[in-house]
Amino acid sequence: HASELANSLCTQPLVEVLMQLLVEGERLVVIVVQLLHWIALHPTGRRLIESCGALPVLVAMLRAEDKAVREHGLRLLSMLAERRELARPLARAGVPSLVSFLSPTDAADTWHWILAISAGLLNSSSSLRPAQVKQLRNCLAVAKDRISAGSLTLTRADGVLMRRLLGEVKVLVAMRR
Repeated sequence: HASELANSLCTQPLVEVLMQLLVEGERLVVIVVQLLHWIALHPTGRRLIESCGALPVLVAMLRAEDKAVREHGLRLLSMLAERRELARPLARAGVPSLVSFLSPTDAADTWHWILAISAGLLNSSSSLRPAQVKQLRNCLAVAKDRISAGSLTLTRADGVLMRRLLGEVKVLVAMRR
């Protein structure tokens, strides 16, 4: 029954209204991003989010300094990046560029999401252009340098993930030469 209810709520008009609020509803943006996250839990919702053009809008919004929007938006992108069928749309929407943009932060919670998004994108690396792979490589190198300098402290699991991803992306860059 829950799946049927979720499916009935995942409609194009709903996603379009949420898109409108995302663009114009300044005070409602965090709630809208949370609703998009819930909608994205259902396959129909994920398809609608992509087909209604929400990804580039979300990526653009996450460049702003609003911490709450960024936290919820990165969580949503992380969940979407886990889906192989969304790797290409996420890449086209500029997610690798966003990850690169966010990489100067020393906030471990932001890095957690950066790493999760990067892992999802790299699982479908054929969807990434060479320049996007290099953006991810450079982003991960920033994390490594910040950890070495002592300005970034990751959880043990995130540190392991960062090292694994850095190794994977180096191999990927070398294979594409």
